[in-house]
Amino acid sequence: MMMMCNPVRDWPGGTGWHRDVYPADMAPMDALASDFTENGPKYVQWNVPLYDDSVLWVVPGSHRRRNTEQETADLLDDIKKPIVGGTPVELNAGDGVIYSNFLLHTGSNYTTKKRRTIHGGHTVFAYYDELGFTGNLSPWALQRFEDSSRQSERLKDNTENILRAVIGKDAIAYRAELESIQPGVGPNGKTALTIYLSKAARNIRILKDPDLYVSVSRRKRAMSPNPTNLNWGSEFADRFTPEESEILWDRFETLDTALQDDMEMYEPGFRTGPMYYYFNELPDGVDTESFIESWESRG
Repeated sequence: MMMMCNPVRDWPGGTGWHRDVYPADMAPMDALASDFTENGPKYVQWNVPLYDDSVLWVVPGSHRRRNTEQETADLLDDIKKPIVGGTPVELNAGDGVIYSNFLLHTGSNYTTKKRRTIHGGHTVFAYYDELGFTGNLSPWALQRFEDSSRQSERLKDNTENILRAVIGKDAIAYRAELESIQPGVGPNGKTALTIYLSKAARNIRILKDPDLYVSVSRRKRAMSPNPTNLNWGSEFADRFTPEESEILWDRFETLDTALQDDMEMYEPGFRTGPMYYYFNELPDGVDTESFIESWESRG
C-alpha cells in the first residue's frame, strides 16, 4: 500500500501503458487470462482518491486477453500516447476502483494538481514482512492483520509441502496441496499454480547456489517475496538444503524450458524488455498432469 501524490512539476505522458505482468516470474498471458476467467483474480490492485482524480486510464476487458493488433501497433508507436479503447477512470474524492494487474492501464498526464490517492493491492498469497505498525491499529483492524499473517504462514507451509511432494514424486500429495493453496481451483488455475511453483523452485535454487547469482536483478527477484506468485523469498528458501534445491530444479527444469524460446522475444505493454520466456503463448504440454507425468516417468 502506498500514497500516490502529484509531482512538483508537470510530467506529460505519465507512466505509459502497461500490464503489471512479468512473464519470467509469472506465466504467459494466455495462462493468466484462462486462470482469471476460470477462478477469478489471484491479485487485484485498487485506487481510492482523497481528491478528485482522473489520472488512471484503462482498456476495459484487456485483462482477459492478449493485446489486439491495433493495441500492439499503438504501443510500439508510443506507449505514452492514447490507444484505441483507452478510457479515463473518473473518480471523485472517496470513490474507489479495483482492477486486475493484468489490465492494460496507464497513469496518464501527471500535473501539479493536488493528488493524494491511496494505491494498494490484495493477493490470495497473503504476505507482510513487517507488522510493527499494527500496534497503532484499532482492535478490529489488528485482528484482520493477525488473521492475514496466519494465512500467510499457512500458505508458506502449503508451498513447502507441495515442493516436498515434488521431491518425493508424490503425485497424490501434489494434487491435494494444490487444492490447499487455492481451494476449488480449476484445471487452468492448477496449471498457473504449477508454473508459479516452477518459479519458486528456480528462485530457491538461485538462493542456495551463490554461483547462480549471475545478475543483480535476478538475485533481487529471488530474494524478494512477490505477492503475485509463490516466491516467499530467502527466508523460505532456507527450509531446503542445497541438495533438495537441485532435485527440485531437476523436476521443474523441463517445464521451465518449455516456457521459453531459443530466441529473445518482445511484446509491448509488459513490465520488461526482450526475454526468452513467452509473453503470451502457453505451449502444448504445459499443464499440471503433464508436469506430474514428467517426473513420475524419470528415474
